[in-house]
Amino acid sequence: MRKTHSGKQKTILFCPLDWGLGHASRDIFIIQKLLNSEKFKIIIGTDNASYHLLKSEFPNLQFLRFPSFKIRYSVVFSLSTKIIFQLPKILYWIHKEHHMLKRIIFQQQVDIVISDNRYGLWNKNIHSVIISHQIKIFLSARLKWLEPFVNKKIKKWLQRFDQCWVPDMKGENNLAGKLSHPEELPINLSYIGPISRFLLTRNQNHSKLTKKYEVLVILSGPEPQRSILEKILIRHFREKETSVLIVRGVPWQKKGQTIYGNISLVSHLPTTLLYSYISTAKYVICRAGYSSIMDLTILNKPAILIPTPGQTEQEYLAQSLHSRKFFYCLEQKDPDFEKAFSEISEYHPALKIETNGYLDQAIKKLDVRNNR
Repeated sequence: MRKTHSGKQKTILFCPLDWGLGHASRDIFIIQKLLNSEKFKIIIGTDNASYHLLKSEFPNLQFLRFPSFKIRYSVVFSLSTKIIFQLPKILYWIHKEHHMLKRIIFQQQVDIVISDNRYGLWNKNIHSVIISHQIKIFLSARLKWLEPFVNKKIKKWLQRFDQCWVPDMKGENNLAGKLSHPEELPINLSYIGPISRFLLTRNQNHSKLTKKYEVLVILSGPEPQRSILEKILIRHFREKETSVLIVRGVPWQKKGQTIYGNISLVSHLPTTLLYSYISTAKYVICRAGYSSIMDLTILNKPAILIPTPGQTEQEYLAQSLHSRKFFYCLEQKDPDFEKAFSEISEYHPALKIETNGYLDQAIKKLDVRNNR
């Protein structure tokens, strides 16, 4: 029998994956939606960059240090190759966090767990939700033969949860393409539409900027690729007269603004200030992470996407959206920014986003308690 604490707020343990800032940043909107309903008490379980980002956005919430599996990108091997090499460690970590969750549920009297891409965070005694846009996994060319096995495993993991929330539109009018629309869908899947923390700021008074920049760069993701791209950008733009702001995506570093001539660097920006810089920049450059793509689409802002080398998900998204003329795509190894600046006017994220309350409908199901 599932436990229930009727007559009071339900306690939700919310746990984003800590691979860069993308998962935590998109979860800001969902967490705020849950808080606005006043039906739920939220505890956030995360670590490192995600912890610092969410702590800055929700300083009054309770936080638990609940680390997720770490993977470091390689300058030689693709991410999928690195993951295959570390598969035993990943499987062990999924098993470990599943058992860590049992202890937290008991200690914190958790009623519901919501996991962003953390496959081990389900429990048969409470309502369990996983958020993922990547229902289908693409592997590198040399590992294509493993794709059926990997995707069968992913589907099995997803179906352990009561709900699988996919932040995309259903049907052909979508952002993530085959990643979120595989041939076979998990039976617990619900499309909740694209989400973004900027949905919370569009109707607010925005920060007045003392300086506007022609180019805004938004960095994120695991090392060493984050730092590699940062160095490439600094080396390129230091030779130009273009004014550039680089948001480094390292919120745990408390450094202020660093200036190299025409280039300014900041460790992190709060949501409202980042919104203002995105809105006023002539050009935006960022990784092809799905959360960034949702942000830019919702803001209706063209951008130049540079996928993380070897990360097949980002490479697929960048190529797919480039072919649809949503965003301009450049490769990190030899980026031609001048060509991109001259051609980007032909690209626009013209997705028709339906606002039918899909996320609200999914949230309503959180109170459902069925016996297994």
